[in-house]
Amino acid sequence: MKSFKPYIIIPAILIFILFLSAKSFAAPALQINKNLNLSVNSPHLLTFDEKIIRYKFANEKDFKAEILSNLFNTKQELLIKPLIESNNKLTVWTESKVYNINFEFEQNKELKIREIQEKESFIDKSPVLSEETSGMTDFELDSPPKLLTH
Repeated sequence: MKSFKPYIIIPAILIFILFLSAKSFAAPALQINKNLNLSVNSPHLLTFDEKIIRYKFANEKDFKAEILSNLFNTKQELLIKPLIESNNKLTVWTESKVYNINFEFEQNKELKIREIQEKESFIDKSPVLSEETSGMTDFELDSPPKLLTH
């Protein structure tokens, strides 16, 4: 019959209990939720204060992405480019935070075209000088500074 060895089993049980308690008291990563409006085929730069550990798109084929880091790794940037107009979600894990970013696209094209037309038609004539300012078309530029020698 094998003998009971408490000097092996008791420390193993204590280590297991400490492991479980440390894991249960660990602070969860801070979750940050953002909504961003994007435009198709235009690159967008997302800046993070911490090193990016990993990132994941809900639909990987709809976006191109690249991590850019500065010389000292104090901040990192994620360059993204939407390839098609489809709402998507990006999750970015940094050292102490998790960013959940929802992408939406600009308003529909008809509204955008109407806004552009309104902006173009806003100024429809060239400027005209009034009677008070009609004689003020001639002016002299200041003379450049002169070198004084003694």
